[in-house]
Amino acid sequence: MLKAAKQTAYENSIDIRWIYTKYGAMLLGYIQGILKHQPGAEKQLIKVLSSYISNHSNLTTEKVTWSHLRQYTQQQLLAFEFKSLDIQPQHNGNKQDDSSLSLLTETERNIFSEIYYHGKTAAHLSGVLNLSENEIRSQLKSSLDKIRNAHGN
Repeated sequence: MLKAAKQTAYENSIDIRWIYTKYGAMLLGYIQGILKHQPGAEKQLIKVLSSYISNHSNLTTEKVTWSHLRQYTQQQLLAFEFKSLDIQPQHNGNKQDDSSLSLLTETERNIFSEIYYHGKTAAHLSGVLNLSENEIRSQLKSSLDKIRNAHGN
């Protein structure tokens, strides 16, 4: 008679498949909530899981919890410095939008795009760009003034 081999799926050591199976959907939803961009969120999920496995290979499955993984993800998203260059602005393709953004400096364009198109906060951007919140707000106001002046508003 044939004997079926007993397959103990992930025993006690940590495995990327185990983490992905258990927490992948929640983690992707969490990242999407922060980034608001499906392809960007999927790329970040891959980076976070790969980084997590390489940094925490000595952990066992009992020590990996959702709160620990979520906290690690928050730290990694700041460390990866998710920039607007990874995600193109989701505007309507209007020529007026393109010409308006060309009036801005690189910093103003990044800040304007992240806040206006991606819904980021000044507090989040201050951590990513290493600028004060007041400087972020000042740059945003300056970019809005330039756009308004260019269109006669």
